Amino acid sequence: MTLHRFYVPTIEDGRARLERSQLRQLRIVLRLREGDELAVFDGKGSEWHARLAGSEAELLKPISSCAEPRTHLTIFQALIKPARFELVLQKGTELGVSRFVPFVAGRSVAGGERLDRWRSIVIEAAEQSGRTVIPDIAPALSFEDMVAEATREGVPFMPWENADRPKLSSIHKPSSRLALIVGPEGGFTDEEVEHARARGAVTVTLGRRILRSETAAIAAATLLLHLNGEF
Repeated sequence: MTLHRFYVPTIEDGRARLERSQLRQLRIVLRLREGDELAVFDGKGSEWHARLAGSEAELLKPISSCAEPRTHLTIFQALIKPARFELVLQKGTELGVSRFVPFVAGRSVAGGERLDRWRSIVIEAAEQSGRTVIPDIAPALSFEDMVAEATREGVPFMPWENADRPKLSSIHKPSSRLALIVGPEGGFTDEEVEHARARGAVTVTLGRRILRSETAAIAAATLLLHLNGEF
């Protein structure tokens, strides 16, 4: 039997405290009743088989999960139109991305940070995909600060539509930590590319076709995780 899964950060003394919205979903939408079973996870790697008990879930036994990737992949994503940025969060979480860092590039679409909404999207995606760790979402950075942080993750890969080589698959080397820098709609400026390259980023091609920003993020993340043995 497939159990409905819920992220519950507050777990104490063998009980998980459910939020009002979760109780409404459980009782009205899913029609679960007192004593019915569900799964709860704390967002830090632990999950339990549980039983609905009032406004809480009583923990029954741990659930062993193998859904979390061994690879820590950070996507540094330029701010793009809200719906497209949210798609990167949703699909990236499903794929196994560990961290998202938004940044403002020269051609970014203005829209501002929506951290509460962004977090709700990754939580829902984690619940759906079987993950037990909630990916982190950092506050938006400037382009320069983003590059500095990305290079601390190792050698960041930077898909660029004007790169004719190398292919990402040809230069990838397995690593426990990977970083991916994805530009905005309209791409990076030449000055941004040179700035990133000078500080260690590697520009790569994703093929002969021009991809939308969100497509590039999802495709490159999938390829990196596959090359690292996650698929």
